[in-house]
Amino acid sequence: MSKLTFTLTPSESKRLIGKGVAALPEVKNALSSGKIIIIGGSTNGYVAEEILQKKIDRQYFAAGMIKPRGTCLTKTDERIPPIVIEQGKQVEMKYADALDELKSEDVVIKGANALYSTFENGHYTWYPAIMLGHPIGGTTGAFIGPVSARGAHLIMPVGLEKLIPLPIAELAALDLGIKKFDYPLGLHYGILPVIGGKVITEVEACKELFDLSVYPVGAGGVNGAEGAITLFSEGDDEKIQNALQLVQSIKGEPPTQLNATECKGCTVPCLNAE
Repeated sequence: MSKLTFTLTPSESKRLIGKGVAALPEVKNALSSGKIIIIGGSTNGYVAEEILQKKIDRQYFAAGMIKPRGTCLTKTDERIPPIVIEQGKQVEMKYADALDELKSEDVVIKGANALYSTFENGHYTWYPAIMLGHPIGGTTGAFIGPVSARGAHLIMPVGLEKLIPLPIAELAALDLGIKKFDYPLGLHYGILPVIGGKVITEVEACKELFDLSVYPVGAGGVNGAEGAITLFSEGDDEKIQNALQLVQSIKGEPPTQLNATECKGCTVPCLNAE
């Protein structure tokens, strides 16, 4: 048995998670004979690259964002719409049309903004939630019904940096919502807890890629490691060596810089615009 410890910055975690999602059996099956819909997000940009095996303009593949000044939107005219993959090839298809054709074997991939966890008998249970800045829920509002009704696979890539200490049921009970904030230092939003999605964190990615149990043992850092997670694993030396090799290959992964909409002329102004 060998022991491994390593630290991942948020962007390095996103790359690892992207590789883990691409290795999932349901993703591989949909890639060969079904449809995959990848919805924009900072983590899903990495997921898209790993599934498509090519670079995309990740800086344009998101709608909402959280920047140092607060919650915000990316520039509408620059956004890449949800990516649709059919039988292994990226196709030009509108998001609404792809959802209309959704089947049970198909996969929808959507990230989350908050994650609560319980740990019992060596097993993590994840409870994700999504911030909604659009009045009718945006891309999330559109897919949640078809996915639930047709039993399609919902994959939710989420880094451990998004862990919160508040149970999602209590988070959902808070009086949040668009136009409910008296002092919004950022975009107004509501919160949607999601039930039934398959959450993929760094933990699941390592299990899928290396068959290793991984445990978060520390969080945060300085000098560019803000938001980082430190992990520990113990297992067969060959598996540990494989994990070590991949971790070393993704070290230094640069963060994705998203282009926020200009405060001047914003259709949903907040106190940051004053």
